[in-house]
Amino acid sequence: MTLRPKSEGADADISSGALVVRLLDLEPASPLPDAERDAFRRRYSVLFAENGTSRRGGLGMVRRVSNAYGERLALKTLLDAGADDLAATQSLAPGARDSAAIDRRRGALLAAFKAEYEGQRALQGLGCVPKLYGWGVVDGLPAILMEWVEGETLEHAAKALAVDDAGRVSPPVAAAIGRDLFNALATLASAPDPVVHRDISPANVMVRTSCRSLEQQVSDGAFDLCLIDFGSSVMDAPSMGSLTRAGLAVRWATPDYAPPEMLTDDAPGWRSSGALR
Repeated sequence: MTLRPKSEGADADISSGALVVRLLDLEPASPLPDAERDAFRRRYSVLFAENGTSRRGGLGMVRRVSNAYGERLALKTLLDAGADDLAATQSLAPGARDSAAIDRRRGALLAAFKAEYEGQRALQGLGCVPKLYGWGVVDGLPAILMEWVEGETLEHAAKALAVDDAGRVSPPVAAAIGRDLFNALATLASAPDPVVHRDISPANVMVRTSCRSLEQQVSDGAFDLCLIDFGSSVMDAPSMGSLTRAGLAVRWATPDYAPPEMLTDDAPGWRSSGALR
């Protein structure tokens, strides 16, 4: 079924039924000379969204796209939430649901989305983080273009690796995954501009299978892990102060795996209480 044009930023590809997405004002994640920047924009400004690949990812919606060269990429667009959705999903107090508060909230979401991009950009070159291509605009909403990680989430992989009906993974496999996940987190912490992910859940850890199958990684006792969804991440600066702010906090962490400060309002002195990030 051919999708109808959504706006001037998205058209319907009548021949294939794919949605043509136009990524406007595209800026590369890494500085490029003018001539290379023009070629970069020509290569990635027109993309083809694949049906059935969209999923919610923290602050945005992620979908698999490809360009005219057949490169598969991930396009994450900031969620376009209405005032009612913002008030409901962000738990704004009834008295704070006026238009000015909603505008401030939208501004906070945009700032958080931009911070996600900048945090991920600071980690470029690390194998445990998706390659970042650039920042642009789709249908008036900011968007991040990055690598589409071929593989499956640790959440799904664990089900495939279960050795009993309770869904438990064998101790050697669990230990290998834990070791490799720790190494990935240590890599983030030792980067020149360290980043704290703050939402390490099985759904946000990918097992890459582009080079080795899951079965081969089990046999090798080593897993190619990649951390995704940096929507809750922060740059780890000692002087940054509290990680959350009452009223305008943008917190999308997974409850079962989130650190304490992501699940409550500001708690003065939590750093000295021994709470872990």
